[in-house]
Amino acid sequence: MTSHDDGPRLRWGVLGAGKIAAVFVADALSAGIDVAAVGARDGSRAAAFAERFGIRSTFGSYEELCASPEVDVIYVATPQAFHAEQALLAIAAGKHVLVEKAFTTDAASTRRVLEAARAAGVVVLEAMWTRFTPTMREVRTRVERGDLGALRAVRTAHHQKLDLSPTGRHGDPALAGGALLDLGVYAFALAIDLLGEPAEVIARGRLDGAGVDLALSVLLDYPSLGAQASLQVSMAGPGPNDATILGDGGWIHLDAPYFTWTPFQRYDASRPSRLVEEWTPTDCGAEGSPYSSRGMQFQALELERCVAAGLLESPLMPHTHTLSVMAAMDAARAQLR
Repeated sequence: MTSHDDGPRLRWGVLGAGKIAAVFVADALSAGIDVAAVGARDGSRAAAFAERFGIRSTFGSYEELCASPEVDVIYVATPQAFHAEQALLAIAAGKHVLVEKAFTTDAASTRRVLEAARAAGVVVLEAMWTRFTPTMREVRTRVERGDLGALRAVRTAHHQKLDLSPTGRHGDPALAGGALLDLGVYAFALAIDLLGEPAEVIARGRLDGAGVDLALSVLLDYPSLGAQASLQVSMAGPGPNDATILGDGGWIHLDAPYFTWTPFQRYDASRPSRLVEEWTPTDCGAEGSPYSSRGMQFQALELERCVAAGLLESPLMPHTHTLSVMAAMDAARAQLR
């Protein structure tokens, strides 16, 4: 591990050289994170990625990347069908791991990865980057201090028109494509962050000829809380991408797209509801890069904090939440198919 004036800094290796990896690296570099290496199955692709971002080491295989003594942590940035095997590869090499969401394809695979990480004594963290943004930290603060009263509902809408051609990954069942894992994971993660594990999952959806879920509506029920979460997801067409968190004392509206580093508004319980607060990311003086970034640096900074503090998991995205999200999505998938 290299040393800097502000203390030890982890050296990151990026496993995969696609679009999401590029967004992550741009944000990470803007926050001063040390991206030391990139690996891809195609060595020329890794070299081109490294040249683009000024990364000093490249590898033509994932095995070589994970084995490198010049890398402390691996960011897994490949399609979710491969997350489990690649996370296990990194863990076996003694690396800390940040795994893109959806963490794996099912709860059983997730459990194997988490157990392996704990046995190896390394940090593993789901890259549910929304969870670590200043927006969600501020929302969580208001919920916890009772600004909304008792939570009664979470409502999300996530609609995108994605590439569903035969050559695209979103509609490819072999790559675990589909609206549930690609987009729905954000909604499940938000609801479970605020309400916990649901008592019941009710899902209905639309599949294509290959059995890939194109759109779905999900209800998560919390009878002990008197609360529900209503989640709408589609990758077959555009639509609103906002979210609302409702309590018996007020409510918060998250601007579209709700899963980014976005502004929000808080309303009270008067009739009609009165706007009592408008928050924007520029209000927070947050650690990391300016608001112009997507906000993917915060998850990397959190993993580094966990390592420095000797933690094996993040209190902001504990392993129980990652498992609960995957289990709830398993339940939804079983009803869709």
